[in-house]
Formats: sequence, C-alpha cells, structure tokens
Amino acid sequence: MTENPAIRALEDRKVQIKQKSAELQSALDALNRELDEIETTERVLGRLGVQRGKPSAPTQGRVNGAAHGPAAMTDKIIKVVGEGGIARPADVLRAIRERWMPNVEGNDVRPTLWRLVKDGRIIQDEAGYHLP
Repeated sequence: MTENPAIRALEDRKVQIKQKSAELQSALDALNRELDEIETTERVLGRLGVQRGKPSAPTQGRVNGAAHGPAAMTDKIIKVVGEGGIARPADVLRAIRERWMPNVEGNDVRPTLWRLVKDGRIIQDEAGYHLP
C-alpha cells in the first residue's frame, strides 16, 4: 500500500516542530541558568556590602515566564529538597523566598510539592520531604 502524502507531510512537520522545540527549550534553559547565576552573584555581592547603582530588573520578566512558571517552581523545589536533605514544607518555602522569590506564598509552593510527592519525584515521610 502506498503511503498517503498528506499523512507523510504531517509526520514530517511534526518531526520538524519537535526538533525546533528541543532547540528552543535548550536555549531557554541556558538563559534561565544564566539568570540564576546573575541572581546568585547579586545576592553574594549584597552580602559583601556592594551597593547597587540602580534597582535591578524584576525577575518576573524572565523569558517565557519560566522564572515563575510551574516547571521553574518544580525545579526550585527539587533543588532545595535535594540540597537540604530532609525538609519540612516551611523549610522549602523559606529557601525559595531567600534564594529566588521573596514574595512567594505557601499556596504557590504546596500544590507543586504535593504533585512531586504524588509523581514519586519527592518522598514524604514522618521526617519530612527528601529525594528518592
């Protein structure tokens, strides 16, 4: 049986879109890593007493909203839990506030933390949260 040209064209386009999406995601990830490094540098300089000439740009303006999007919150929670060993929800919230998002609320963190437990990416037991 001969392959339908319309189906083949759709499959080819699908492959192209997936490749482009992977390229863009890679670029986005690199940009967000660089922003995280800049924010870390700013915190270190602040602790050393270096004064800013003018206020820095708000972190809300990140590429594609990734700084405050669901994937970014997931990454932040996993990073905090992984670095701290066993953590309570309040510890996770406090670490995210101190490192990335000073105005984050518990309602921004708890649902993602719960989903991570449900998905098996984080373990919750009587001691608290930790990585598997």
